[in-house]
Amino acid sequence: MLPADWIPHRRPDDREHVGWIRPEGDDWVAVSLLGRELTGPVDWLAAEEALDATSLAWLADVWVLERDGEPPLRVRLVEVTPDGVVVQTDDFGAIDVPVERVDLPWPPPPALRPRRPDDPDGRVLRGWGGAATAERPCRDPGVGRRALGVGRRVGDGPCVGQPAPVVPS
Repeated sequence: MLPADWIPHRRPDDREHVGWIRPEGDDWVAVSLLGRELTGPVDWLAAEEALDATSLAWLADVWVLERDGEPPLRVRLVEVTPDGVVVQTDDFGAIDVPVERVDLPWPPPPALRPRRPDDPDGRVLRGWGGAATAERPCRDPGVGRRALGVGRRVGDGPCVGQPAPVVPS
């Protein structure tokens, strides 16, 4: 639930809601739409500037949801409100793949974090030859076609470090 003393902040150019400014003693703290602090205690103008400088592009970025005892999920934000956060498994832009949606509280737990460059890319090859993992990532988005034997060449394995089967021409 959104605290009553948090003040919504809108960018002056387009009036887009980009976060809140909350009091802390005689100072103010800029807070993102995810409820995460963007600044420590600063004056009002610095809090406004921090929020104005914050793009909303991060809403479209890839995120990672870490889960106890399971591999992390590559997810996208679907809904972000003070009533809760909804994420879904990344569909890589496809409209015909099943996705898993996960409801999280607001603010979301630290287990939801932006994707880091060293995270697995999230493409998982199932079926022939096993699954790609963080230790054996798939080479590129086209591995699905090769996994089905389409366009496969000898020595063209679906995942790094995995030998390819011999496919007759």
